[in-house]
Amino acid sequence: MSLFNFSGFEIYQYVWLIVGGIFFGFSIFFHFKNKDNSALLLLMLTGAALFSFAALLDPFLNLWDERIHAVVAQNCAHDFLKPSFYQNIVVPENNYLQWVSSGVWLHKQPLFIWQIALSFRLFGVSELSLRLPSLIMATLSIPIGYRIAMLLVNRKFAFYTALSITFSWFLMNLVSGYENVDHNDVCFFFYISASIWAWMEYIHRQRKWQWALLAGALCGCAILTKWLTGLILYFIWGIYLLSEYKLKLKEWKIQHLLISLGITLALVLPWQIFILTHYHDAAIHEYQFSSLHLFDEIENHGEPFYYYFKTIAYLFIGYSGGTVNSAVNGTQIITYLILLTGMIFLVKKLRKQSYKITLIVTFLFIYLFFSIAKTKMPAYPFMIAMIAFMCLGMFVYNIDNLINRFIKSNMINIPIRIVVILFFALYMGNFNRIRMLHTDECEWRKDMVANKEVFEKMEKTLPQKTLVFNVKGSGVNVMNMQFIEATFYSKRDCYALLPSEKSILQLKKMGFTLAFFTQNPLPDYILNDSELILINDVIYNDL
Repeated sequence: MSLFNFSGFEIYQYVWLIVGGIFFGFSIFFHFKNKDNSALLLLMLTGAALFSFAALLDPFLNLWDERIHAVVAQNCAHDFLKPSFYQNIVVPENNYLQWVSSGVWLHKQPLFIWQIALSFRLFGVSELSLRLPSLIMATLSIPIGYRIAMLLVNRKFAFYTALSITFSWFLMNLVSGYENVDHNDVCFFFYISASIWAWMEYIHRQRKWQWALLAGALCGCAILTKWLTGLILYFIWGIYLLSEYKLKLKEWKIQHLLISLGITLALVLPWQIFILTHYHDAAIHEYQFSSLHLFDEIENHGEPFYYYFKTIAYLFIGYSGGTVNSAVNGTQIITYLILLTGMIFLVKKLRKQSYKITLIVTFLFIYLFFSIAKTKMPAYPFMIAMIAFMCLGMFVYNIDNLINRFIKSNMINIPIRIVVILFFALYMGNFNRIRMLHTDECEWRKDMVANKEVFEKMEKTLPQKTLVFNVKGSGVNVMNMQFIEATFYSKRDCYALLPSEKSILQLKKMGFTLAFFTQNPLPDYILNDSELILINDVIYNDL
């Protein structure tokens, strides 16, 4: 089947896949031996290998958002309290409030940017250090998912839930930086899942307030990653209280809820106060822009109401097709059936009615909320992916139980179980799709590599205090956002626009050296100015 096509990768990438495969084999072995801790540890090592494979797939900054996040984090590494796209706010023609070319970059909450900036400071600036925080968080989500599933059902189910996370092709693609919103969505998924884990511990440990405090702190981290949808923890908490205790308010332990919420606010509010006092105009602009996602189709990201139900296959298992918007095919239908079957069995398996209600209501609420919102992007519902991973885990759990029920001979039983697990893991991993996006089958890959070489040469040849203009390709594709990765690799402020003659004089007086790409037409006032640097290298278009 093409779904299992592993061709086209580099040798070092195959090494990571082989290492992951070896760890996975030992994990299955210990799982069958009921050595649960060893099985989980080896599954984590499997995930670390696969997510390392993902982080090393592309030797360049990916379209769209990754390159923007990379530039902001690179600048933020010098000043954590000033996330910025441009180091110098000096070009009159540029809109420094626009999120793709801002002075102070407040388009998203800062935690994931701070994490990348810290990685840059510790390990140097590179594509790998950019993706390292996502690699770590994706790996740590494996034991978090395991623990949640164990608290809800048992260790065997927990193993298969953790397996679903380990081989999540979409999570690997987020770690690689390919998917829209990339590392922000990995971070958000991680902190949402971690806050739910801490809350589950709170429920299962006689509601000790220390766990409520931790849940609130992790919820605060989620909000500091992707704003108010991070409050989903308190929605879950409220649904559980209503379904478990009804209106017996004395049983709610409101003080614990308030402690948790207080910790959340204590983490979230200082940054909001800081940016409103120090970067007021930029902060107000971004708060207003964020609210528009509910009511307007921002940046052509409008989709029909059923969009997120259609893209479930893309997010969770065995997706095949041209794009996320491709027509529903057989593989996707199989995915829907697997997830629906898994959810039905999961709901039946949960011990408490309140758990069943909370799970179903949370899943439906998130999908309906984002379906109603006008702006839609594929990964928005991924914040509650842990529910889907548990559904997938429950599907395999039930198949494994059926095999054990009807086939008693270990000589037959164990090989069949191994085949089922391997098939499911590879089906979820969807390596053929990853190959299509991250090898030379990707149509713009060679262009991105060539552009990177041009921009890295600029870093070596241009004076330190240089502004670079007219950074855009041939015009075949009209996005012309190459100035973003040019800014990252050259460590100089780069623009697609052209400054006026008056602006050039002002910038010279400020002590800037000005450089211009000649690939696209330049006016005479630039061509006739001998003090300006002209760059004749070719830049290829992106999409």
